[in-house]
Amino acid sequence: MAGVPSHEGPGGFADAEPDRYFYDDEQTYAEYEFDVNADGTVTFGISYVKGDDIVTMLDVLERALAIQRPA
Repeated sequence: MAGVPSHEGPGGFADAEPDRYFYDDEQTYAEYEFDVNADGTVTFGISYVKGDDIVTMLDVLERALAIQRPA
């Protein structure tokens, strides 16, 4: 298990080695867990997030998915 790869670089999780990564948000107390897979996909879990915050996150993810989906 590892810490979150540096999000300062341009690749972020796309450049991360396959592994499990964790991030704890000290301001909101939310916890994030990311499983980076060898095929380039990421499975993630989010815990202890306020309702308003998760609605915002899901909206952003849905918009990103719409952009990534082939036409």
